[in-house]
Amino acid sequence: MKYFVYSSWDGFELFETEQEAKEHAEGILQVEQDNSGDGWHPDVLKLCWGLLKERTVQTNVRQKADECMCGESEYGYDDCDWPDHDWDFICDFELEEAE
Repeated sequence: MKYFVYSSWDGFELFETEQEAKEHAEGILQVEQDNSGDGWHPDVLKLCWGLLKERTVQTNVRQKADECMCGESEYGYDDCDWPDHDWDFICDFELEEAE
């Protein structure tokens, strides 16, 4: 999926072809025009479509150990590198070329 449409009404959607994305965006615009009896909704200016170049991917996933070896004290966890003991994993994010 290399093409996208964004609108305030439907959010972010992905499409396989340029034609599908453009037709979907035009359809949203037509619905808004049909419903614009009292004037255009200001969010119509946020409607866009285009080629998706890169997308965010999760990287460097680290799972929390089943039993954390740090000691809990009345002030929290001492000498622990894990940012929050309620989290099961931590990770990074990077931009990657869209496929």
